[in-house]
Amino acid sequence: GSPYPNEIFYSWVIRMYRLHTKPTKRFLTEMFGITKIGMYKVRNFKEESLQRLLPIEEITKYQSIVPLLQICMTREEYQNMIYDIDKETFTRYKQSLCAKICPKYYQEDIEKYGEPYLHVEHQLPENLVCYQHKIDLVKMKEKTISGLAVELFTLNHKEMKGTYICEHPFYYEVSEMIEKIIKERILGDIYLEDVQEKYKSKLREKGYYMHRLLDRQSLANDLIQEFGHSVLDTVGTGLKQDAGWTKGIVQKQQLKLKLICHLVIIKFLFGTIEEFVKYEPVEYAPFGRSPWPCLNPFCKQYMKESIKEVCFKKGSTGGWIAGTWECKECGFEYTRQGPDAKEEDKYRIGFVNKYGDVFDNKVKEV
Repeated sequence: GSPYPNEIFYSWVIRMYRLHTKPTKRFLTEMFGITKIGMYKVRNFKEESLQRLLPIEEITKYQSIVPLLQICMTREEYQNMIYDIDKETFTRYKQSLCAKICPKYYQEDIEKYGEPYLHVEHQLPENLVCYQHKIDLVKMKEKTISGLAVELFTLNHKEMKGTYICEHPFYYEVSEMIEKIIKERILGDIYLEDVQEKYKSKLREKGYYMHRLLDRQSLANDLIQEFGHSVLDTVGTGLKQDAGWTKGIVQKQQLKLKLICHLVIIKFLFGTIEEFVKYEPVEYAPFGRSPWPCLNPFCKQYMKESIKEVCFKKGSTGGWIAGTWECKECGFEYTRQGPDAKEEDKYRIGFVNKYGDVFDNKVKEV
């Protein structure tokens, strides 16, 4: 049969397995050409019969955690993964140590479908509660998962091994964000490059930037103050040493952050995922808006705002930013460290030393 609403692919495999009397390995080999299957595994079916039964596009969109990876990957990375799903990896994603289930969903699914199943949103390691029913999730068959290989087991209330104790509202906020990404597709066309631009703009707005340098330690301290060590440790985002994972929040070259790190930052900076999606980054303009004047007294364009572009680079002292302008009329180039404090600053050439002293050489019209 077809998967149930928001049923993770692994759960569908379990239900199909129950209809057979074959040993596990033989069943998996005949059905999917593999001997092991992971909780997050999505295999690209080669057989036409299986493709008709369960198209890979449907699995990817509705029976896997793939939609959640959108904010962890660039547009190109994500689309490449979708295009060749056989090669998808979750190496950047923390693996769940056990299947989880909501007790109320367990009973409701039996009443509605005649059997229980595993919901996609509940199988994420950082999701410890059911947002719909506002209760803690229960562990099923703990320690049956080893790496990407998972034991096939029948869902049974006797296998429930205990619940989590999640009283902090943040756990429910994480669960809500996950549900809206999975069920409502709230992210739309937002990918990692868009996410980082939103972060940079909001972090500047909140005062975490000193010109071009992000004060990661202050950010880490405020995250701890907001959520507490216990909560951050529980969801796998502990910040016990230095600035921890906040070092990579806006750096494209560093290892990509885990999903939960993004959810923590989104909650901290924007409050809700709806506000995050709606937020439009503000263009960083430390030297004001185009155009800028040529400051060469011997040029026809002298003191006229004829330069359309500025080239940004890191200043000579930590955190400061420098702008370089070139006049197309005369070729004159000048540099100024900033950011500008007032509009008139665009008519000067100046720099700042390591002590923060401003040396201002104003160019006067002759």
